[in-house]
Amino acid sequence: MNHYRICELDIIKGFLIWLVVLGHMLAGGGQNLGANIYGITHYLIYSIHMPMFILISGILSKRASSFKKIFCRYIIPYVIFDGIYVLYGYIRGYIVNYNILIPSYVYWYILCLAIMKILYHKIPALMICVISVIISFIFPCLFSETIWRFCSLGRVFLLFPLFCVGVCISFDKLKLLKDKVKICFLIGIMSFLCIILFLGMGIVQYNWATHDFYGTNTELLIKYIYMLFTVGVFLLLFVILPNLDFLKRWGQNSVVIYLIHPFCIGLFTHITSLLKLPMVYSFAITICFSLVITNILSLNIIKKYYDYMLDYIIKKIKLEGVV
Repeated sequence: MNHYRICELDIIKGFLIWLVVLGHMLAGGGQNLGANIYGITHYLIYSIHMPMFILISGILSKRASSFKKIFCRYIIPYVIFDGIYVLYGYIRGYIVNYNILIPSYVYWYILCLAIMKILYHKIPALMICVISVIISFIFPCLFSETIWRFCSLGRVFLLFPLFCVGVCISFDKLKLLKDKVKICFLIGIMSFLCIILFLGMGIVQYNWATHDFYGTNTELLIKYIYMLFTVGVFLLLFVILPNLDFLKRWGQNSVVIYLIHPFCIGLFTHITSLLKLPMVYSFAITICFSLVITNILSLNIIKKYYDYMLDYIIKKIKLEGVV
């Protein structure tokens, strides 16, 4: 039964990692993110996708992990891929400064997750949640966005309560959701409609991202509301997503997709800038390209070489047997 429950989470992770790839392609496609198909899709994705990854990470973090294990699974990949991406950015001319303690582009997530796992298994969860909320309210008053981004700490404090919600959701509770399809569907649809309503009422803009920096405590409160919406949409996805093999594979290999896909965004941006197609056609190509990239990067052969590279580095620094 555990395999079944984890399989359900893999399916959601597979759907989410495709949204990650699609969202980054929409943002980098050169189109205006306003009241159009680009802006609306981008908004819907960025409202929930990374917070839901944090929620699922909490669900899968019941067992304590040693610091060495966290170091090998998260810190080493962060250092490698963040460094490679910065070099890639230098070559392409859009990155001029590098600070390993301030993540580049998408790599904040893996560092954020590592810190969350360390905190959760070293300090009582309730205490960390209270501290996280307090610090999150203090941040916009005292610190800049640069400080907020330092070691992903701003996002750690912002999203940690959602991580703890995930930890509280046991596999047995997930099993019960399958017997409450109508309730989950209703809560999920209501949450989704609220996300649309907030945009329509002008409470947020098309460039909204629940996991991004906030300038006021009012915006922080809205982010907490969106985290509630995220839980609701999670319930919806849990009961409606089909049990498809490719979605499971995407979910199982989501880390590899996440780490490598940024290098495909530049190629996609270059192609779309040359084509100069009408928005609808450009959007259709973006959807297709994101599906292809997600599927290619999820291939087990790529995961195999990724594991080989990571194992090689771990052995070189004499941490073999940890992962």
